[in-house]
Amino acid sequence: MGEPGSEAVINLVIWAFLAMIVTSLLLLLLIIIIRVVQTVRDNQNRRFMEVWRPIMAASIEDSMVDRPPLLKFNYLNFLMQWNLFMDSLRGQSRKGLIMLARETGMDKLAVKLLDRRSEFERTVAAMSLGNLGEISQWDKLRVMAENHIGISGQVAARALARIDPVGSVPILVPLFIQRKEWPASRVALILKDMEPNAVSIHIAAAIFTAETEQLPRLLRLLPFMERGIALQVLGDILARHTEPEVLSACLAGIKTVGDYQNIELVKKYLDHEAWTVRVQAVNAMGILARSEDLPLLTDKLADSNWWVRYRSAQAICYAPFVTQDQLLELRDNHPDRYARNIMAQVMAEKQMAVK
Repeated sequence: MGEPGSEAVINLVIWAFLAMIVTSLLLLLLIIIIRVVQTVRDNQNRRFMEVWRPIMAASIEDSMVDRPPLLKFNYLNFLMQWNLFMDSLRGQSRKGLIMLARETGMDKLAVKLLDRRSEFERTVAAMSLGNLGEISQWDKLRVMAENHIGISGQVAARALARIDPVGSVPILVPLFIQRKEWPASRVALILKDMEPNAVSIHIAAAIFTAETEQLPRLLRLLPFMERGIALQVLGDILARHTEPEVLSACLAGIKTVGDYQNIELVKKYLDHEAWTVRVQAVNAMGILARSEDLPLLTDKLADSNWWVRYRSAQAICYAPFVTQDQLLELRDNHPDRYARNIMAQVMAEKQMAVK
Protein backbone atom coordinates (compact mmCIF):
# COMPACT_ATOMS: atom_id res chain seq x y z
CA MET A 1 0.00 0.00 0.00
CA GLY A 2 1.46 3.32 -1.07
CA GLU A 3 2.17 6.15 1.26
CA PRO A 4 -0.40 8.97 1.48
CA GLY A 5 2.15 11.50 0.23
CA SER A 6 2.84 9.60 -2.97
CA GLU A 7 -0.90 9.23 -3.69
CA ALA A 8 -1.32 12.98 -3.37
CA VAL A 9 1.48 13.58 -5.86
CA ILE A 10 -0.06 11.12 -8.32
CA ASN A 11 -3.47 12.79 -7.99
CA LEU A 12 -1.87 16.19 -8.53
CA VAL A 13 -0.16 14.98 -11.70
CA ILE A 14 -3.42 13.50 -12.99
CA TRP A 15 -5.33 16.71 -12.34
CA ALA A 16 -2.57 18.78 -13.94
CA PHE A 17 -2.68 16.54 -16.99
CA LEU A 18 -6.46 16.85 -17.22
CA ALA A 19 -6.19 20.64 -16.80
CA MET A 20 -3.71 20.79 -19.70
CA ILE A 21 -6.07 18.75 -21.89
CA VAL A 22 -9.03 21.00 -21.02
CA THR A 23 -6.96 24.14 -21.59
CA SER A 24 -5.78 22.84 -24.98
CA LEU A 25 -9.35 22.01 -26.00
CA LEU A 26 -10.54 25.45 -24.91
CA LEU A 27 -7.74 27.13 -26.90
CA LEU A 28 -8.63 25.03 -29.92
CA LEU A 29 -12.28 26.00 -29.53
CA LEU A 30 -11.31 29.68 -29.23
CA ILE A 31 -9.22 29.48 -32.41
CA ILE A 32 -12.13 27.87 -34.25
CA ILE A 33 -14.53 30.57 -33.03
CA ILE A 34 -12.14 33.35 -34.06
CA ARG A 35 -11.74 31.83 -37.52
CA VAL A 36 -15.50 31.42 -37.91
CA VAL A 37 -16.09 35.03 -36.86
CA GLN A 38 -13.36 36.24 -39.23
CA THR A 39 -14.84 34.22 -42.07
CA VAL A 40 -18.29 35.66 -41.40
CA ARG A 41 -16.85 39.19 -41.34
CA ASP A 42 -14.91 38.60 -44.55
CA ASN A 43 -18.06 37.35 -46.26
CA GLN A 44 -20.02 40.36 -44.99
CA ASN A 45 -17.30 42.72 -46.23
CA ARG A 46 -17.23 41.02 -49.60
CA ARG A 47 -21.02 41.26 -49.99
CA PHE A 48 -20.89 44.89 -48.88
CA MET A 49 -18.24 45.72 -51.49
CA GLU A 50 -20.16 43.92 -54.24
CA VAL A 51 -23.27 45.99 -53.49
CA TRP A 52 -21.92 49.39 -52.48
CA ARG A 53 -18.86 49.90 -54.69
CA PRO A 54 -21.02 50.19 -57.84
CA ILE A 55 -23.38 52.53 -55.98
CA MET A 56 -20.51 54.81 -54.95
CA ALA A 57 -19.03 54.73 -58.45
CA ALA A 58 -22.41 55.65 -59.96
CA SER A 59 -22.93 58.49 -57.48
CA ILE A 60 -19.77 60.21 -58.77
CA GLU A 61 -21.76 61.14 -61.87
CA ASP A 62 -24.88 61.90 -59.82
CA SER A 63 -26.58 58.82 -61.20
CA MET A 64 -29.76 57.82 -59.37
CA VAL A 65 -29.21 54.28 -58.15
CA ASP A 66 -31.47 52.14 -55.99
CA ARG A 67 -29.81 51.58 -52.65
CA PRO A 68 -30.45 48.81 -50.15
CA PRO A 69 -30.64 49.71 -46.45
CA LEU A 70 -27.22 50.36 -44.95
CA LEU A 71 -26.91 47.96 -42.04
CA LYS A 72 -25.33 49.16 -38.79
CA PHE A 73 -22.45 46.66 -38.85
CA ASN A 74 -21.44 48.09 -42.25
CA TYR A 75 -21.24 51.72 -41.15
CA LEU A 76 -17.45 51.73 -40.75
CA ASN A 77 -17.05 49.71 -43.96
CA PHE A 78 -19.04 52.38 -45.77
CA LEU A 79 -16.95 55.25 -44.42
CA MET A 80 -13.64 53.57 -45.19
CA GLN A 81 -14.65 52.71 -48.76
CA TRP A 82 -16.25 56.11 -49.25
CA ASN A 83 -13.05 57.86 -48.14
CA LEU A 84 -11.03 55.82 -50.63
CA PHE A 85 -13.30 57.06 -53.42
CA MET A 86 -13.12 60.63 -52.13
CA ASP A 87 -9.32 60.61 -51.95
CA SER A 88 -9.16 59.66 -55.62
CA LEU A 89 -11.29 62.63 -56.72
CA ARG A 90 -11.07 66.40 -56.79
CA GLY A 91 -13.44 69.32 -57.15
CA GLN A 92 -16.99 68.91 -58.41
CA SER A 93 -16.57 65.19 -59.02
CA ARG A 94 -16.91 64.76 -55.23
CA LYS A 95 -20.35 66.33 -55.09
CA GLY A 96 -22.34 63.14 -55.73
CA LEU A 97 -20.38 61.15 -53.15
CA ILE A 98 -20.89 63.85 -50.52
CA MET A 99 -24.62 63.77 -51.22
CA LEU A 100 -24.61 59.97 -50.87
CA ALA A 101 -22.91 60.18 -47.46
CA ARG A 102 -25.39 62.75 -46.21
CA GLU A 103 -28.41 60.85 -47.53
CA THR A 104 -27.28 57.71 -45.70
CA GLY A 105 -26.64 59.63 -42.47
CA MET A 106 -22.92 58.98 -42.49
CA ASP A 107 -22.18 62.65 -41.81
CA LYS A 108 -23.99 62.39 -38.47
CA LEU A 109 -22.26 59.11 -37.68
CA ALA A 110 -18.84 60.68 -38.34
CA VAL A 111 -19.63 63.45 -35.85
CA LYS A 112 -20.48 60.84 -33.20
CA LEU A 113 -17.38 58.77 -33.91
CA LEU A 114 -15.19 61.81 -33.35
CA ASP A 115 -15.81 61.50 -29.59
CA ARG A 116 -15.12 57.76 -29.35
CA ARG A 117 -12.22 56.35 -27.35
CA SER A 118 -11.14 54.13 -30.22
CA GLU A 119 -8.20 55.62 -32.13
CA PHE A 120 -9.38 53.84 -35.26
CA GLU A 121 -12.92 55.23 -35.07
CA ARG A 122 -11.67 58.76 -34.38
CA THR A 123 -9.33 58.51 -37.35
CA VAL A 124 -12.10 57.35 -39.70
CA ALA A 125 -14.32 60.13 -38.36
CA ALA A 126 -11.71 62.86 -38.89
CA MET A 127 -10.98 61.63 -42.40
CA SER A 128 -14.69 61.57 -43.26
CA LEU A 129 -15.42 65.02 -41.85
CA GLY A 130 -12.50 66.47 -43.80
CA ASN A 131 -13.79 64.97 -47.04
CA LEU A 132 -17.29 66.21 -46.22
CA GLY A 133 -15.95 69.73 -45.64
CA GLU A 134 -17.74 69.74 -42.30
CA ILE A 135 -16.89 73.21 -41.00
CA SER A 136 -19.20 72.68 -37.99
CA GLN A 137 -16.60 70.30 -36.51
CA TRP A 138 -13.66 72.67 -37.02
CA ASP A 139 -12.99 73.29 -33.32
CA LYS A 140 -13.04 69.58 -32.42
CA LEU A 141 -10.75 68.71 -35.32
CA ARG A 142 -8.37 71.50 -34.33
CA VAL A 143 -8.20 70.20 -30.74
CA MET A 144 -7.54 66.71 -32.08
CA ALA A 145 -4.79 67.90 -34.44
CA GLU A 146 -3.08 69.91 -31.71
CA ASN A 147 -3.33 67.36 -28.89
CA HIS A 148 -3.69 63.79 -30.15
CA ILE A 149 -0.40 61.94 -30.49
CA GLY A 150 -1.58 59.07 -32.69
CA ILE A 151 -2.53 58.89 -36.33
CA SER A 152 -5.88 60.54 -35.55
CA GLY A 153 -4.09 63.84 -34.87
CA GLN A 154 -2.38 63.75 -38.27
CA VAL A 155 -5.63 62.87 -40.04
CA ALA A 156 -7.43 65.66 -38.18
CA ALA A 157 -4.79 68.09 -39.45
CA ARG A 158 -5.43 66.95 -43.01
CA ALA A 159 -9.17 67.33 -42.42
CA LEU A 160 -8.61 70.98 -41.43
CA ALA A 161 -6.59 71.53 -44.62
CA ARG A 162 -9.38 70.09 -46.74
CA ILE A 163 -12.14 72.02 -45.01
CA ASP A 164 -10.32 75.37 -45.33
CA PRO A 165 -7.08 75.34 -47.40
CA VAL A 166 -6.33 78.96 -46.42
CA GLY A 167 -7.65 79.26 -42.86
CA SER A 168 -5.88 76.08 -41.79
CA VAL A 169 -2.42 77.37 -42.72
CA PRO A 170 -1.64 79.47 -39.59
CA ILE A 171 -2.79 76.53 -37.44
CA LEU A 172 -0.98 73.73 -39.24
CA VAL A 173 2.40 75.25 -40.16
CA PRO A 174 3.34 75.70 -36.46
CA LEU A 175 2.20 72.10 -35.88
CA PHE A 176 4.55 70.85 -38.61
CA ILE A 177 7.37 72.50 -36.67
CA GLN A 178 6.34 71.23 -33.24
CA ARG A 179 5.30 67.67 -34.09
CA LYS A 180 8.63 66.14 -35.00
CA GLU A 181 7.11 62.66 -34.83
CA TRP A 182 4.85 63.34 -37.82
CA PRO A 183 6.27 61.53 -40.88
CA ALA A 184 7.44 63.76 -43.72
CA SER A 185 5.18 61.82 -46.10
CA ARG A 186 2.12 62.66 -43.98
CA VAL A 187 3.08 66.34 -43.79
CA ALA A 188 3.50 66.35 -47.58
CA LEU A 189 -0.02 64.98 -48.06
CA ILE A 190 -1.44 67.70 -45.82
CA LEU A 191 0.50 70.48 -47.56
CA LYS A 192 -0.84 69.40 -50.96
CA ASP A 193 -4.34 70.23 -49.75
CA MET A 194 -3.36 73.72 -48.57
CA GLU A 195 -3.28 76.97 -50.54
CA PRO A 196 0.28 77.49 -51.91
CA ASN A 197 0.47 81.28 -51.48
CA ALA A 198 -0.67 81.15 -47.85
CA VAL A 199 1.66 78.21 -47.19
CA SER A 200 4.60 80.10 -48.70
CA ILE A 201 4.10 83.16 -46.52
CA HIS A 202 3.74 81.23 -43.27
CA ILE A 203 6.61 78.82 -43.93
CA ALA A 204 8.87 81.73 -44.91
CA ALA A 205 7.94 83.55 -41.68
CA ALA A 206 8.61 80.40 -39.67
CA ILE A 207 12.02 79.95 -41.30
CA PHE A 208 13.08 83.56 -40.72
CA THR A 209 12.19 83.37 -37.02
CA ALA A 210 13.39 79.81 -36.35
CA GLU A 211 16.29 78.77 -34.19
CA THR A 212 19.30 77.44 -36.09
CA GLU A 213 18.66 73.83 -35.03
CA GLN A 214 15.11 74.04 -36.44
CA LEU A 215 16.14 75.23 -39.89
CA PRO A 216 17.16 71.90 -41.52
CA ARG A 217 13.72 70.43 -40.80
CA LEU A 218 11.86 73.55 -41.91
CA LEU A 219 13.85 73.82 -45.12
CA ARG A 220 12.43 70.43 -46.18
CA LEU A 221 9.12 72.24 -46.69
CA LEU A 222 10.55 74.43 -49.47
CA PRO A 223 9.11 72.30 -52.32
CA PHE A 224 5.61 73.24 -51.12
CA MET A 225 6.28 76.97 -51.37
CA GLU A 226 5.94 79.17 -54.41
CA ARG A 227 9.22 78.81 -56.29
CA GLY A 228 10.15 82.50 -56.27
CA ILE A 229 9.57 82.83 -52.53
CA ALA A 230 11.45 79.60 -51.84
CA LEU A 231 14.51 80.84 -53.74
CA GLN A 232 14.46 84.17 -51.90
CA VAL A 233 14.36 82.30 -48.59
CA LEU A 234 17.28 80.09 -49.65
CA GLY A 235 19.36 83.08 -50.67
CA ASP A 236 18.73 84.80 -47.36
CA ILE A 237 19.58 81.70 -45.28
CA LEU A 238 22.77 81.04 -47.23
CA ALA A 239 23.83 84.64 -46.69
CA ARG A 240 23.30 84.46 -42.91
CA HIS A 241 24.33 80.93 -41.94
CA THR A 242 27.50 78.84 -42.08
CA GLU A 243 26.43 75.73 -40.12
CA PRO A 244 26.98 72.56 -42.21
CA GLU A 245 23.52 71.17 -41.39
CA VAL A 246 21.83 74.37 -42.56
CA LEU A 247 23.98 74.67 -45.69
CA SER A 248 23.25 71.04 -46.59
CA ALA A 249 19.51 71.62 -46.22
CA CYS A 250 19.71 74.75 -48.39
CA LEU A 251 21.59 72.93 -51.15
CA ALA A 252 19.03 70.12 -51.04
CA GLY A 253 16.37 72.80 -51.43
CA ILE A 254 18.13 74.34 -54.43
CA LYS A 255 18.27 70.89 -56.01
CA THR A 256 14.47 70.67 -55.70
CA VAL A 257 13.29 74.19 -56.58
CA GLY A 258 16.24 75.78 -58.39
CA ASP A 259 17.35 76.00 -62.01
CA TYR A 260 20.58 76.77 -63.85
CA GLN A 261 20.48 80.40 -62.71
CA ASN A 262 21.14 79.17 -59.17
CA ILE A 263 24.12 76.99 -60.02
CA GLU A 264 26.66 79.62 -58.96
CA LEU A 265 25.30 79.36 -55.42
CA VAL A 266 25.95 75.63 -55.54
CA LYS A 267 29.47 75.82 -56.97
CA LYS A 268 30.64 77.82 -53.96
CA TYR A 269 30.17 74.76 -51.75
CA LEU A 270 31.80 72.06 -53.85
CA ASP A 271 35.01 72.46 -51.84
CA HIS A 272 33.46 73.11 -48.42
CA GLU A 273 35.35 71.60 -45.49
CA ALA A 274 32.32 69.52 -44.39
CA TRP A 275 31.73 66.48 -46.60
CA THR A 276 27.97 66.62 -45.87
CA VAL A 277 27.87 70.02 -47.56
CA ARG A 278 30.01 68.87 -50.50
CA VAL A 279 27.80 65.84 -51.14
CA GLN A 280 24.66 68.00 -51.25
CA ALA A 281 26.41 70.43 -53.59
CA VAL A 282 27.27 67.54 -55.90
CA ASN A 283 23.67 66.26 -55.72
CA ALA A 284 22.41 69.66 -56.77
CA MET A 285 24.96 69.86 -59.57
CA GLY A 286 23.66 66.53 -60.83
CA ILE A 287 20.29 68.18 -61.46
CA LEU A 288 21.35 71.69 -62.48
CA ALA A 289 24.64 71.19 -64.35
CA ARG A 290 25.19 71.57 -68.07
CA SER A 291 27.96 70.22 -70.29
CA GLU A 292 30.31 73.10 -69.43
CA ASP A 293 30.12 72.11 -65.76
CA LEU A 294 31.42 68.58 -66.34
CA PRO A 295 35.00 69.42 -65.27
CA LEU A 296 33.74 70.44 -61.82
CA LEU A 297 32.00 67.11 -61.34
CA THR A 298 35.03 65.28 -62.71
CA ASP A 299 37.24 66.93 -60.08
CA LYS A 300 34.94 65.71 -57.30
CA LEU A 301 35.52 62.11 -58.38
CA ALA A 302 38.82 62.38 -56.50
CA ASP A 303 37.30 63.83 -53.33
CA SER A 304 38.59 62.50 -49.99
CA ASN A 305 35.09 61.33 -49.00
CA TRP A 306 33.57 58.19 -50.54
CA TRP A 307 30.02 59.58 -50.62
CA VAL A 308 31.11 62.70 -52.49
CA ARG A 309 32.93 60.52 -55.03
CA TYR A 310 29.92 58.22 -55.36
CA ARG A 311 27.39 61.00 -55.87
CA SER A 312 29.71 62.72 -58.34
CA ALA A 313 29.98 59.52 -60.35
CA GLN A 314 26.19 59.15 -60.31
CA ALA A 315 25.72 62.75 -61.44
CA ILE A 316 28.12 62.17 -64.34
CA CYS A 317 26.78 58.75 -65.37
CA TYR A 318 23.17 59.91 -65.49
CA ALA A 319 23.80 63.34 -67.02
CA PRO A 320 22.15 63.58 -70.46
CA PHE A 321 25.07 65.60 -71.86
CA VAL A 322 27.77 63.00 -71.07
CA THR A 323 28.50 60.50 -73.83
CA GLN A 324 29.43 56.84 -73.41
CA ASP A 325 32.92 57.59 -74.72
CA GLN A 326 33.40 60.25 -72.03
CA LEU A 327 32.28 57.79 -69.35
CA LEU A 328 34.75 55.17 -70.57
CA GLU A 329 37.51 57.77 -70.68
CA LEU A 330 36.90 58.72 -67.05
CA ARG A 331 36.65 55.10 -65.93
CA ASP A 332 39.85 54.04 -67.65
CA ASN A 333 42.07 57.12 -67.69
CA HIS A 334 41.25 59.41 -64.77
CA PRO A 335 44.57 60.14 -62.97
CA ASP A 336 43.10 59.23 -59.55
CA ARG A 337 42.59 55.51 -58.89
CA TYR A 338 39.70 56.16 -56.48
CA ALA A 339 37.96 58.11 -59.22
CA ARG A 340 38.46 55.23 -61.66
CA ASN A 341 37.12 52.75 -59.12
CA ILE A 342 34.00 54.75 -58.32
CA MET A 343 33.24 55.34 -62.00
CA ALA A 344 33.54 51.60 -62.66
CA GLN A 345 31.18 50.85 -59.77
CA VAL A 346 28.48 53.35 -60.77
CA MET A 347 28.67 52.42 -64.44
CA ALA A 348 28.17 48.77 -63.46
CA GLU A 349 25.19 49.72 -61.27
CA LYS A 350 23.68 51.70 -64.12
CA GLN A 351 24.08 48.77 -66.51
CA MET A 352 22.44 46.41 -64.01
CA ALA A 353 19.55 48.84 -63.51
CA VAL A 354 18.93 48.96 -67.26
CA LYS A 355 18.77 45.16 -67.41
